[in-house]
Amino acid sequence: MAHPPATSLVADIGGTNTRVARAVAGVVDPESLCRYRNADFPGLAQVLVHHQQVTQAPAPEAVCVALAGPVQDGAGQMTNLNWRISESDLIAATGAPRARILNDLQAQGHALPHLPAASFAPLFGPAPQGDSRLVVGIGTGFNIAPVRDAGGQTLVFAAEAGQTALPTPTPADRALSDRLADDTGFTALEQAISGPGLAALHHARTGTTLTAAAILAAHADGTDPAAQASVDTFLRLLGLTLSDLALCFLPHGGIYLCGGMSRAISPYLDRPAFRDAFLSKGRFSDLMARFPLIQITDDYAALTGCAQVIAG
Repeated sequence: MAHPPATSLVADIGGTNTRVARAVAGVVDPESLCRYRNADFPGLAQVLVHHQQVTQAPAPEAVCVALAGPVQDGAGQMTNLNWRISESDLIAATGAPRARILNDLQAQGHALPHLPAASFAPLFGPAPQGDSRLVVGIGTGFNIAPVRDAGGQTLVFAAEAGQTALPTPTPADRALSDRLADDTGFTALEQAISGPGLAALHHARTGTTLTAAAILAAHADGTDPAAQASVDTFLRLLGLTLSDLALCFLPHGGIYLCGGMSRAISPYLDRPAFRDAFLSKGRFSDLMARFPLIQITDDYAALTGCAQVIAG
């Protein structure tokens, strides 16, 4: 007698929102997709219980969540949210007999082979080729996940790249970094290259407090030269960062951008502020032009990665 396909509950927890869905045999059920504001819940357990109540779904056979923070020994701490999550907590909240926790960029990496072509928007560079890729998340925070195809398996490695140092090649960059520094005097990458980072960068440059959305809007309509300069600074720092990462991982299979802030700035990645910073690597400048840059347009891609991991 054939058994029905295994069902799982999958979730992608960002710094601002949590996306939740059901999956069957590794495939996300689009009718079950929901997005919740983290500020409306005290923790992930309450989000998952609420989703099960709203969808009137039975206990899943497994649960897999991706979180924006480091994961170790079956537990993870959100970097930009005061939530700590463990596999035992997930089992208790959902009634599932097994659970798995991933870093959110790892989930994006596991999703890459399973997303349709419509989920990708090429930005520049040649067609992807090769078995090495790099996922870069720019949203409430910043992070990466190197991806390698090996022997029919997709290997995805965790990182916390957003906590590395902001590049400061010029005196003006170093002065800006000093103004962004935390209480220890350290300036992490995501303190400038993220949604909140753009707002902080603009404030450090101008003393004016605006949201990232407001800065981008002023940049788009050309009404605020200071906002335009802040966006150009953001793009240049992003270009410097991605060029360093490209030389570290040689992702000829593509650099894949994901996250809300990456989608907001992707229309501007053909500007000299970004392209010059990304391509200018001295004798390796020709190599830089060989790395494809691609936007992941599917806002729920990490759920596909979670579904595939827990089904495997």
